[in-house]
Amino acid sequence: STLRRTEDTVTAINILTEQLADVNSRLLSAGQSGKSSNSLLDNRDKLIGEIAELAEVTVTYEARGVATLRLGDTIAGPVLVSSKNFNKIDVIEKMGQLQPLIVSGGSKTATSQISKGLLAGLVDSYRFLSDTARNIDFLATSVARGLNDVHNRGVTLDGERGMDMFS
Repeated sequence: STLRRTEDTVTAINILTEQLADVNSRLLSAGQSGKSSNSLLDNRDKLIGEIAELAEVTVTYEARGVATLRLGDTIAGPVLVSSKNFNKIDVIEKMGQLQPLIVSGGSKTATSQISKGLLAGLVDSYRFLSDTARNIDFLATSVARGLNDVHNRGVTLDGERGMDMFS
């Protein structure tokens, strides 16, 4: 289902951001000697690329190659990874829509910064499917009421007043 796939995508983002924070930590340790390992930098870039496929992010780099990752296309977005620290993403269902959240410490804050990537597509799909289901329910209810109205105005072969066809 779309909800399950969204939850899996959120889990993947959280795992990748935790791994990026770990790489940042190792870059900070390696940077004390004045040299950052090329393999660490490659790993950092690979993780950032994987996260960017799942949700749009903005990246800034410090002198030692440590990445700061923010949600969205500006540096004003909520921080996902900063130095050795990372925040998680969560998603809740609210009135037929999925609301992405940033989990920082013990608080959860709604965000609208997820506008591109797989997660944005899943959130949009969920809303579309929810709207479509609601419209189909409305159509089915309208048809049932209309048919019941027609049946109630008519008479049976025995001359009795018609009854509801649908309850």
